[in-house]
Amino acid sequence: MSTESRFTPPVVCVNGMRIFKETELVEGFNLALLSENGRSMKIMRRIPRVRGDQELIEFLAQISTPQRLVLMSYGDVADKLSAEARQSLNVFGASSLNKYELGKSLLFVGQFGLPSGKAEEKIIDRSLAKATTYSMCVDTQPREQLLNSTHEVLPAEWIDNSFLPELSDARGYRMEVQIGRELRNCGVPHDCRQGEIPMSFYTGTDKNDSPSLCVNGHFYMDRGVNDAGRGLNLVVIDARTRQVMRCGHFDTYAEDSAELVMFLEQLLPDEIVAVVSFDEASTKLSDLARQIFYELGSSFIQNLKFRSSWYFIGQKGIDGYSAFEDLTMPSGNDWAKAINKKICVPSNLSGLKTKDRSMTAVSTQNSARRHFCGRYDGYEDFCADERLEEVLTPRMLSDESRIMHAIFSVPILVVGGLNMNNIRLCLESLYEQEGINPRNVVVASDAAYPEVVELSTLFRVRSMSVNTSSSYNDLLMKSLSQMISSFPSAPCFIVIEEDMLLAPDFLFFLDQLLSTFLGDSTVIAILTWNKNGFMKSSSIPSAVHRMENVQLSGAFLLKRSAYEKFIMDNEDVCCSVNVSGGWRIPGYAYVPDVSRVHINAPSAIDSIDESQRKLFAEPMRCTKYSNETLANVERLYADLYDADLKRLIDSSKHLTPSALVDCQSESFPDLLIRKLDLRDGQPLSIFYADERETASLLVRCFHLASDENGGIFGTYKGVTRFSINGHPAFLIKLTSVFGKAARISALAQES
Repeated sequence: MSTESRFTPPVVCVNGMRIFKETELVEGFNLALLSENGRSMKIMRRIPRVRGDQELIEFLAQISTPQRLVLMSYGDVADKLSAEARQSLNVFGASSLNKYELGKSLLFVGQFGLPSGKAEEKIIDRSLAKATTYSMCVDTQPREQLLNSTHEVLPAEWIDNSFLPELSDARGYRMEVQIGRELRNCGVPHDCRQGEIPMSFYTGTDKNDSPSLCVNGHFYMDRGVNDAGRGLNLVVIDARTRQVMRCGHFDTYAEDSAELVMFLEQLLPDEIVAVVSFDEASTKLSDLARQIFYELGSSFIQNLKFRSSWYFIGQKGIDGYSAFEDLTMPSGNDWAKAINKKICVPSNLSGLKTKDRSMTAVSTQNSARRHFCGRYDGYEDFCADERLEEVLTPRMLSDESRIMHAIFSVPILVVGGLNMNNIRLCLESLYEQEGINPRNVVVASDAAYPEVVELSTLFRVRSMSVNTSSSYNDLLMKSLSQMISSFPSAPCFIVIEEDMLLAPDFLFFLDQLLSTFLGDSTVIAILTWNKNGFMKSSSIPSAVHRMENVQLSGAFLLKRSAYEKFIMDNEDVCCSVNVSGGWRIPGYAYVPDVSRVHINAPSAIDSIDESQRKLFAEPMRCTKYSNETLANVERLYADLYDADLKRLIDSSKHLTPSALVDCQSESFPDLLIRKLDLRDGQPLSIFYADERETASLLVRCFHLASDENGGIFGTYKGVTRFSINGHPAFLIKLTSVFGKAARISALAQES
């Protein structure tokens, strides 16, 4: 076996038989199924990256006898191998796939039923110039031993790419390529040498003509083929397989270059781009687009003028100028002389060095980020010079046993408003979540703001452009409706508003609760933002509470059934502003004692209702670590939770509001804890009459949140639960079921 390198594809030979010729490989995953003794080929399957990995998962699921499986990745496709696919390969003896990430290649030889860790797994850096070669003798396990082994099959993921036609990935990966008429050797009069690609370029004589571009004996740009026409016509070629990967036509006479720039920025290292102009291509060709062509090796792009004719072959990562380029200039207002070129092109372009080129340091490590920052302002340190070469990489799991947890298959909707930098900060905090899969993330935004789509492309997440009015309510309703239809198998969704910064354990927090949440029919949501989570009223990271009269805002996990029952087709249920508003729906939710999100305070804080302004004015507590473990998750079901709540109240120190005369002091409520001389972790309960004045006093004393009607946030069956310096605290209405049970004791203590 030899691994994929920067210039060569992977190679696997079994018993002297090569599996997949170089021309048969596709960018994605290439599989072969061998006979049980491993000596003959039974099935070959090629799965292009554009299809995701659902076909791979289905293919693996059909194997039930001890056959040898050979899998080769080709291209930078680790992000296309989902948690479910990795778990499926464990059945074939895999154990190290958590190390397979972007920038790596994978060679895998396993067998159905093989114990974990017994497969051959080679995970190598793709940037190496020379392939790494391995040779081995692979034992075939006895059939009886393998068939008697058992493997746990976990639930399938809820992300199905076939339902996502309206959600955009990077444009370059979505385009279907038409293959036009055949021309032997593209008209080159002699055979090209091994490793070279025959090509031909024709720019046309005037606007009534047509451009053409031939690669490997077929036209990929021609009249009626791949929308060839005025402006620039591009073909992207994989340097190793010499296959055409995608095509693009951009009318840079009539339209701006934004789409062209996005297309070029999706080029992968070593991909070749072939370009032919037609009619007029310079009028709206932006400086940024010219700069990108320059970085790809063009020496003439800055001279492209009105009705010039231009052909060019460049490569991502080229060092110097391309030797394959020509430019003819027009005479007066006429068209330039047509270019008609037929050439053999090496798959690795060696740039021509010049004095001018060497004096200009051109970095191509992270060109997409540099270009994005070059045309948009307001992204603070994200676009600082020292950070431009940072590659955006999602955080890997530190505990590979969690790789198949269902939380990593829950779709995530980021609702993007008008603060682009806050969307960026939110996406960066998402990338800090262990195990996050960017393809599960969808950023919704008003279609009038394409900048959000470009930002989403930079982070390799999906984008959803919503045609909406100026109403935030309209954006939320339409984007969530689209998510529901795009992910029909998902029982729940994570919704995050743009002003949220996720704590490091945001996803881990939801992971720990998800099974109980889905099994608890009384609960409709998990809130990650505790509006009572101020520094003085929140202190126990392991604690989770139940609450009623749910207000969904900030960041939350919502059941599909709750959406269909309370939100769908009910536009009045939502909100006019983000974060401080929210859906008010009946039912119960889980909420952490310590929030799993930070809030970027809205810029128009003065316009927020006074009852809500406190949420942004006072400091709130948030978890700091990625591994905060929750306590008693299995006891969040109503009957168990109520029993535990009653026990805690019974064991607590009982007070009434009359004991709070000193609550205006800066040292309150810490002073109260010291005055009561509570033991470590001993609870505190305050019983009060259900009056607005009393509730208002308790909110002020304990730094809690309330709504516009004076109701205390986070109440559950008449009990508001929070904590003070590690002591659970309860505000209990005397009319509640818990208040009635302790009323006599509370009144006796007061007297």
